[in-house]
Amino acid sequence: MNKSLIVKLIPALVLGLSLVSCNRGKVVNDIKADNLFSLEYGNFDDQINLFDITSLMKINTHLAMKDGFFYISNGESKKLLEMNSYGDLLSLYYNPDFNKHPLSAQNQNEGTSTLKSIAYDFEEISLITVDDKKCLYVVDKLPVERQEQDSDSNEVLNNVILKFDSDGNFIHYIGQQGPGGTPFPYLMNLYTTDNNELVVICKTLSGLESFWFNESGFFLQACLQGSYEALQAREFCLFWSALHREQRALQ
Repeated sequence: MNKSLIVKLIPALVLGLSLVSCNRGKVVNDIKADNLFSLEYGNFDDQINLFDITSLMKINTHLAMKDGFFYISNGESKKLLEMNSYGDLLSLYYNPDFNKHPLSAQNQNEGTSTLKSIAYDFEEISLITVDDKKCLYVVDKLPVERQEQDSDSNEVLNNVILKFDSDGNFIHYIGQQGPGGTPFPYLMNLYTTDNNELVVICKTLSGLESFWFNESGFFLQACLQGSYEALQAREFCLFWSALHREQRALQ
């Protein structure tokens, strides 16, 4: 059986979900989707591995899109892929210990390919986002010896956000206080704003906590949103809008 992941361009779906989440009175009746390309399942450079037998079939692959380019974080293969809207592989970020002999890296060394191959010792990558300058942000889980524990809540702090520039150069990792800061607890999502600021959403024992960072990765503010058991979609949309207005007012 030919296994593939079909990548679809569905901006209407994103808008529709936003409307449904923030106003349950509106219903989206028709959503148009365009099939752009498919990704094969496997271990080659332009393929993805969706299953890890050690993780009880949990899929740890995430997708981001910016200006018609697709960025795929494939945690199972410890690699990131940048592709254009035709499905052509443009950049490959890979763990050299896990991906021993990527063909793209060999061709780049021989001067026969324009494909960028960037080696980095990823541990356990997951969420991904991209800003307007094509800087790439990806969540990576720290090895056990580098993990920390919150002295107040006893929560394990084991996630950082790696930043790469548009040429694939590693810039720094971002923690709670900014570059080189304390690791985050469990991360639910991360976003970039129109001003290329980074927004990180964490789930803690106290609720949902958001962290804002400027374009250089320096800390701007943090906000805790109560108990997540009582958190409703509409309330979170209002909370998020208020945070966005507050951030605009600071400019």
